[in-house]
Amino acid sequence: TCAEFSTDGDVVFIGVGTNVYRISGLLGIKPGDPSTNPPNTPSIPSSVNLYSLLLGNSQKVTGLGVDPNNANNLIVTTGNYGSTNHVHLSTNALGTGNFTSIQGNLPAMPVYDGVIEMNDSNVVIIATEYGVWSTNNVFDTPTNVTWTNENNGFPRVPSFMILQQTHANNSCNGVINSGNIYVCT
Repeated sequence: TCAEFSTDGDVVFIGVGTNVYRISGLLGIKPGDPSTNPPNTPSIPSSVNLYSLLLGNSQKVTGLGVDPNNANNLIVTTGNYGSTNHVHLSTNALGTGNFTSIQGNLPAMPVYDGVIEMNDSNVVIIATEYGVWSTNNVFDTPTNVTWTNENNGFPRVPSFMILQQTHANNSCNGVINSGNIYVCT
């Protein structure tokens, strides 16, 4: 359903159904690794590790957000009506990957994606069934996490994806929008 890489590219988190997987050691794959050369039978390079993180619920994973400054911080969003918890946080995603609901005061609605803001890891912005919401206290006690509706000047429409340009402005690579946030409706 979704995938997000750590900033250094060594780890990818993948959401499949109700599960979250972590694949690490990607930077250890070297050119000429026998497992990557056809016509050999594909195998997993020895540098790569697969680990299943324990989200602990039956909702479909809809989005992932990796902290650009600390890949241990991972936001997982889930869909489905009929549940009261749709935003989950792990502060040890590179370890055992335990998750805590950070639903706080957020209405019980499907949440489709989320980002951890690149300049302030306490800020999380999410795309939901009813538009865009944010919090600036994501690491507070889970019940104290306060979400704010950010639909001022933005229609209250289902928003399915949210991304932030995390590359620095640079005339060589053409990036002129560092920090901008994009929402797909």
